[in-house]
Amino acid sequence: MRNAFLSVVVLISFAGFCYGIPTVGDTLLFEDFESGSPGWTHIDETYAGTIPVYWHASTFMPYGGTGNSWWCGDSIYYNGHLYVGYDNEWLQFLTSPDITLPPSPAGNIILTFKSKYKIEPPTGGYPEGYDGWDGINVRISTDGGETFTEITPIGGYPQSSMYGFGYNGEGPGHPGWGGASAGWVTPQFNLNAYAGQTVRIRFAFGSDPGFCTIFRSEEEGNDSTMFGWVVDNITVKDDADTFFFDDAGDTRPASMVGSNGLVAHGDNWTLSTASYHSPTHSFNCAPDTLLLASLISPLIHIPGGDTLTFYSFWYRPDLRDADGNGDNYLEDFFSVWVSSDSGRTWTRLLYDYMRDSSMANNWYLVMGDSIYNEDLTPLAEIPRWSFISTTELTSYAGQEIQLKWLVQCDDNDDGGVGTGLWVDDILVYYIIAKHNDVGVKEIGTTPINLNQNVMFTVMLANYGIDNQSDVQSLFRIYDSGGNVVYSGALTPWPAIDAGRSVARTVTWRPTRADNYIFRCWTNLSTDEDRSNDTLEIAFRVYESTVMELGFDDGIRDTVCDTTGNCWSYLGASSEIGDGLGVQFTAPSVDSLTLWKVRAYLGSTAPFDIQIFSASASGTPGTAMGEPIYVANPTQTGSYSEYLVNRPIPSGARFFVFLLNSTTNMVTLGMDRTLPHDTTSWAYVTSLGGFLRLASVPTYADVDLMLRIYLYRGLGISVDENGKIIPKFELFGNYPNPFNPRTTISFSIPANSNVRLEIYNMLGQKVRTVLNETKDAGVYAVSFDGRDDQGKALSSGVYFCRLTDGKHTAIKEMLLIK
Repeated sequence: MRNAFLSVVVLISFAGFCYGIPTVGDTLLFEDFESGSPGWTHIDETYAGTIPVYWHASTFMPYGGTGNSWWCGDSIYYNGHLYVGYDNEWLQFLTSPDITLPPSPAGNIILTFKSKYKIEPPTGGYPEGYDGWDGINVRISTDGGETFTEITPIGGYPQSSMYGFGYNGEGPGHPGWGGASAGWVTPQFNLNAYAGQTVRIRFAFGSDPGFCTIFRSEEEGNDSTMFGWVVDNITVKDDADTFFFDDAGDTRPASMVGSNGLVAHGDNWTLSTASYHSPTHSFNCAPDTLLLASLISPLIHIPGGDTLTFYSFWYRPDLRDADGNGDNYLEDFFSVWVSSDSGRTWTRLLYDYMRDSSMANNWYLVMGDSIYNEDLTPLAEIPRWSFISTTELTSYAGQEIQLKWLVQCDDNDDGGVGTGLWVDDILVYYIIAKHNDVGVKEIGTTPINLNQNVMFTVMLANYGIDNQSDVQSLFRIYDSGGNVVYSGALTPWPAIDAGRSVARTVTWRPTRADNYIFRCWTNLSTDEDRSNDTLEIAFRVYESTVMELGFDDGIRDTVCDTTGNCWSYLGASSEIGDGLGVQFTAPSVDSLTLWKVRAYLGSTAPFDIQIFSASASGTPGTAMGEPIYVANPTQTGSYSEYLVNRPIPSGARFFVFLLNSTTNMVTLGMDRTLPHDTTSWAYVTSLGGFLRLASVPTYADVDLMLRIYLYRGLGISVDENGKIIPKFELFGNYPNPFNPRTTISFSIPANSNVRLEIYNMLGQKVRTVLNETKDAGVYAVSFDGRDDQGKALSSGVYFCRLTDGKHTAIKEMLLIK
């Protein structure tokens, strides 16, 4: 037991924890199953009813346009796509509380509700005994919910036997609706036969194993516009009284309850010696059709005090349906959950899909936010369908918890073989960490341009176990000469809970092109580790001839769906030619060139940079030139730059896309900080082409972290290394009109004596602004609106004249007081 803990301490230093390295700790549980499995249990979860419940009150598609409705559906992220609808193999119920009906009603007792649905249509080719695929219907119970029978709406159901119910264990003969409703409809059911009884009403949704909202294969098919079933304003009444009403919580508390209706399929967990991490035993869950089985730990006491608690385990992923048919879609998976109420409720900590055959015979360690090989080296890349929310249990300090490993299989093996999931050497341990430790975690910036505001976002982190209030944090900006050009405090002083981060922002307006450093540090008097207090970034402010355009703040954010799955990088799909892009608008100046693309990549997959013009409808239109192939992206987890050098029309709207050049998916960071723009796009072949992210609810507030550099004017060009080559040009002054100060920009191609002079409308020289020798380059000089005698010039039109002995240029200036 002690040895097991010591191996964990060795790993802590690179496991990616937010906290500092521990000095003391101990083991709370270590189970290698060599003495059996005392205190461990394993159960069939289909019987336990822990499949997610998808009926929920939602603003997704409310009746009347506002408020809530009851929706059987979800936002589902699968293989790089976001789908809004439902999956295969659902049997979902929405059930009312007891409703007492009068023995002598005033007229008819009527159940009515608002209904809108789009599910798989009844297109033929059914299994024997069925005349519909996915289905929905309404049921009633007179025995407190023990049993339910279908009730028939006035006018009847169009189908008499839905496979979506039969496949999920209910058998044939269950009628219902399929396909799509004509907008919102109002079904009615006569309940006179139940007068004088107490009843419960149930809305049932059943989906079969093929054809849903999600695309998995051409063979299975899908329709991404199928959203499921939405109901609202559920009413039971007669001509005089209303006996029940539920509008999903809009005007009164919601009383309907969602549940999973799948039936039991068995428990396949067994103690085994056929495979193990440490000799000679492990626990194995053999695969089976529609399996949902869990292995549950004994109670574990999580200590309080100055401790941080974590868990780790070894596993071998060998379910038969990892990808048995070779269609590159993984289906069977396991997940890890925690409960602090003796198993009544559970919170998911991680899930992991099975490996392909090349990895199925190996054992792996899950620890921190990483997966490790048997030699304790981290995997080069976390498998794309692995999700580790946390391996930390500190939030349960002082409580008794249980952990469980849940295995879920779909309805087929796709021709694959496998021995299932194996787990061994499960470890729960605590460490004693620092009470007080704060620091600067990350710094990001908005696009940086001369004479424009730039916002620095600083992420301040609490690495200790004590909550902190009034964390002092300061900053300075240095130029290339080491001079402080701006400084201050990140006020108000933030409060930061243990293990958390908060953001503070600084706005600065650079007035001179140069190389700069932004440095920020925390100043907590009780800080026990000063090594992480300070962070700095270097950045370049280019001359006014170069513009950086983008819509993010430089800090990558996280997006989560309704089931708790979270991710911070987005990809369109793994289809070649699919990808992500951003819309830009060029300024109305002459001779614009797209110099570089700046991307916050989440993968090293090769990609093509493709520029598109804007169509008349505002969507991406015609490709502007051939794509630029990037074979080896330079880095992930921060910005990297790629040379383009393509002309862009003045004032044009255009799109810059990164498109997959292989089946490896290019991914980009996502920013969700206000303000939000609607400039981010995706190209997804399976969804019909270009898609604005703002039209997808989960991504409505996402700005992709993709930027560009433009350079303007005939006075410069850019070589293949990105070096700006100046030519002779007078760019003019900014601002113009001005009062009384303005900046005049120009470039010269070689070392020469440069004269910059101001003339009035009569052709009289009123001021020599510059008369000196300059090297080749781009310059900006300030003019204060005074003549050579220091007298303020009057309002009017003036002319700026630039000469280097070989060339002359003149620009008009307007002084307005």
